[in-house]
Amino acid sequence: MINWHDPSIVLKDYIALIKLNHALAGIYIWETVFTAGFELDVLRRKRPYRWTIWLYLGTRYTGLLAFIFFFVNTDGPRLPSIHNRAFRKRAAPTTLSHTLICDFAPSGLTIDVFYDTTLETCIVSDTHKGLVNAVGVLVVDVVLLMTMLIGLLRCAHKSPNGIWKLLYEHCIIWIFLALITEIPTVVFLILNLNDAWNEMLNGAAITVISIGAARMYRSLSISLTECPL
Repeated sequence: MINWHDPSIVLKDYIALIKLNHALAGIYIWETVFTAGFELDVLRRKRPYRWTIWLYLGTRYTGLLAFIFFFVNTDGPRLPSIHNRAFRKRAAPTTLSHTLICDFAPSGLTIDVFYDTTLETCIVSDTHKGLVNAVGVLVVDVVLLMTMLIGLLRCAHKSPNGIWKLLYEHCIIWIFLALITEIPTVVFLILNLNDAWNEMLNGAAITVISIGAARMYRSLSISLTECPL
């Protein structure tokens, strides 16, 4: 049986996690750059302006910000700067740890972070504490999506081949995206193999949910322009 907490196994898992997140970040940045024309057209009034564009922008660029923080965390300590060399020198003899307060956690979740001298990056420990929040996000998403689906089904008779059908189809897609990204994350947190596996699918969830939401918003916005409710 594999000892998931063996230091060599944990090291390999963290290397895999870092490589995966780099690949996902590349996909996310590519998507953001090559679809930026939509928001630019809206902000320059070449497309109809709706206040929901700010929710759209928030979704896109908070996801981008998350990946920027990831780069700072994993690649920043490797930069050949005096500051970072000094940081590594101070951190090497002892475990650098501090407590981060998760602003998005209503329960006041605390996460311990330490500097790994082998990976030369900061590592989050005790990640299993995020299980409550992950389950909460999943439950809230499912409830909201099912509520929206029921409402759409009740309105489908208004335009069976028009915008209501499109909304219905997008709702189904959104439920599917939420389930395939959030359920595996919860499962890994329940299994608690090690801290690396507990975080393995966080980047995938950000990528899939954010890109999916943005693409659906753009599609619905274009459809509403062509066929208003």
